[in-house]
Formats: sequence, structure tokens, C-alpha cells
Amino acid sequence: MERRIFLRWFGTGILATSLPVAIAACFSEDSSEESSSSSSETSSETASQSQPDADGFVLVGTVAALNQDGYITDKKLEAIVVRNPDETLSAVNIKCTHKQCDVEWRASDANLACPCHGSKFATDGKVIEGPAETALASYEIKEEGDSIWVKTS
Repeated sequence: MERRIFLRWFGTGILATSLPVAIAACFSEDSSEESSSSSSETSSETASQSQPDADGFVLVGTVAALNQDGYITDKKLEAIVVRNPDETLSAVNIKCTHKQCDVEWRASDANLACPCHGSKFATDGKVIEGPAETALASYEIKEEGDSIWVKTS
């Protein structure tokens, strides 16, 4: 057998045996990224997993999660819960009244800010700085044990 033919077959064999390992590594990396991002989302962003109670309140998270992250966002209810400086809780709609972007909690400034156009809101939903002109809808909230409940209607 000629040297050139041998090296071609040898190279093809190495490539063929390495390919499954490379593919497995790619899938392993993707799934670990997904699991790490989903675990960080569940701590501060929850999905309403319970039905409303008799009074119309829906469970949005735990006091432990709120204390850890400083806020709880429930995308399904479109609500964000924050702890005020006086230790009371506030819940408001997450959609900015200017262009409907989701507002974000800014702990350093103790306010809610719209990343799209810079509107700022107090924890009770009132406009601090425009371009938004209308306050965020505020919701009734209750804390029972380690559970935080919000009533949006």
C-alpha cells in the first residue's frame, strides 16, 4: 500500500472516530447552558403555577426568592413584586405605559426603569421620569408565611 493512500485512510479513520465525541460535547454544552439559565430565571422570574385562591390572589413566589433577588417577576401575570425601603411590598404591571417594554427593578435607585426609552417609575407605579406619562397599574399583594400572592383584577 502506498504511503499517501495509507495516510488518507488513517486520517479518515481518526476523523470518523472523533466526530461522535465532538457532537456529544456540543450537546452537553448546550444542555448545561439551558439548565443554568433556567435555574436563574426561576429564582426571580416565576410563572403562575397556581389557580387564584377564593379572594382572586395568585401565588407568584416566595419570600426567600424575593429576599435573595430583590424582586419577583411573573411574566404570565405581567407583574413585578419588590420590597420597598420601609419593608412593605409593592406589585405593579411590568409593561411600560410608553411603548410596552418590560420594566426592570433597579435596586441601586430603588425604582423601576424601562430599558427601551428610559422611563422611571416609583415602586407604587407612579412616573418619576418620562417619556411615559401614565403610571403603571398597581396590584393588591399579600404575604402569607413564605408565600407572596398578587391580585391583578
